[in-house]
Amino acid sequence: MSTETVVIHQAQHDPIGSLEKLGEFINAIGTLPKWSEGGVLTDKSAQNQLIVLLSETLNVSVRLNLVFGEIEAAFNKLGIADEVHVRHMQGKHLERKHLASMESVIAIWNESQAQSMDIKIKDLPDFLRAIWEKRQTKGRGKSFSKGTLEQLARDSHGYCMFEGCGENLNVEKLTGYTGNFAYNAHIIASSESGPRGVPYLSDYQSDDPENVLVLCDKHHRLIDKVAAVDFDAARLSHMRSSFTHTVESLLEGLSFKPIPAFSVLWPVGGHIVSEPDDRDIANSMSRIRARSLGRLNRLSHNERLYRKKVEVFESSMADIVRAEADEIIQQTQNESYKAALFAFGPMPALVGLGACLGNKCEITPMLRFRDGGYWMWPQDSEVPKPYNIAFDEVELEGKDEVTVCIAMTQYPEAMKRTAEKIGMPTIEIQALAYGNAAIPHPDNGKQLRNDLHALLLKLYDQFSIRKVNLLICASNAVSVFVGQAFDLYQPYLLVYDFDSEVMKPCLQIHYQERKLSLTLPN
Repeated sequence: MSTETVVIHQAQHDPIGSLEKLGEFINAIGTLPKWSEGGVLTDKSAQNQLIVLLSETLNVSVRLNLVFGEIEAAFNKLGIADEVHVRHMQGKHLERKHLASMESVIAIWNESQAQSMDIKIKDLPDFLRAIWEKRQTKGRGKSFSKGTLEQLARDSHGYCMFEGCGENLNVEKLTGYTGNFAYNAHIIASSESGPRGVPYLSDYQSDDPENVLVLCDKHHRLIDKVAAVDFDAARLSHMRSSFTHTVESLLEGLSFKPIPAFSVLWPVGGHIVSEPDDRDIANSMSRIRARSLGRLNRLSHNERLYRKKVEVFESSMADIVRAEADEIIQQTQNESYKAALFAFGPMPALVGLGACLGNKCEITPMLRFRDGGYWMWPQDSEVPKPYNIAFDEVELEGKDEVTVCIAMTQYPEAMKRTAEKIGMPTIEIQALAYGNAAIPHPDNGKQLRNDLHALLLKLYDQFSIRKVNLLICASNAVSVFVGQAFDLYQPYLLVYDFDSEVMKPCLQIHYQERKLSLTLPN
């Protein structure tokens, strides 16, 4: 059985000024655990030092104000002997905002992970003094070894790692000459006197491939000469890890099955959404271990008429949705009805689109991740069921109609008021954590689709429910998954959308003579 981690955030208070006071602090904590991670965080010019100690049961932050001769004894009292892990905030000062909470302390601790080394406790005073005194030894650190150069070639694949650049470094575009036009740029400078130079760390990381960006000429000059102050070590390290992760994802896609990818973009309230770019498509489809077969099939793209006159889309919604679904089904016949679907629009339209596509195919909707402003699934793999389904079966007895509230991004008052106004038993499907990423992986979306499919069958067979008022507040992908749950021998759906302070019925989904039908409510 897991226990909650205790947090002791001393660093938000005045520093501890003596070994005696430190002993009293530790005695108040009790028995210290074995730390799984931790050490000293320093900042620019070593103006501040923060001790961070982390374990499964206890997270501690401490600030000390001791003389150098007491440092080793202090760390021994805190359960750290011989060596201490040191992380450096290159180019930044530790500010009050970083000390606002233990969460913010851990965030800045993690951000500085790449600028770190282990130092003998007895050498820590010399390290701090060297930064205080702005020591800048002459000369560069170790030259690049053969192994480091080979690793850099593998990591970069011959392209500039600067965010958004990706220039091919094996060819000069103007003349067409081929060759090696790459610059291997240190993140923590190889020389203590160079851009982003740090005593001890400069020499320690000079031959570490993780401390090197492969860049084109202009971005090498940008980070070292033109705007060095704007590109601190943590930012450059993040840039490197982001590049390598993206490249690995794209190359991994070569082993994935190619399937068609479709975009169906309908404006919402006159507002448009951008279609996915190649990187969005590759990253999104990697979650279903697939890649795009050819170019993106653009079926609908924020048509101007729908943007200017929302009522035109609403009045023709049933026909528009049906036409797009038929086109997708027709174009996937030769692909065993497998495809990725980048669809965005009003929730009733997306539910209707999912219902028309059905659950016998493998057409998987992709998430427009609002928090990031692009198309992606935030989790690499399926998480434990991220929602609950709750209702009282006794209330269903003798009823032929229910209301189903699907609250994923939030559970707004308009939805609650509308459910109360309908006056029928309410089934609540609520996310454990509201937000655009409440369903964070396509397998969780399929899980929701299957659970809702089973629920609708149960309502029809066991309780003789013939109508479901569907009130939904969910992401674009979840809306499609919800529609895919609809099938024969289920109650028909009346799908609602938001209208000021309440919700109004917008689309009816039902079967007529075993054929799915979309109609507008009377």
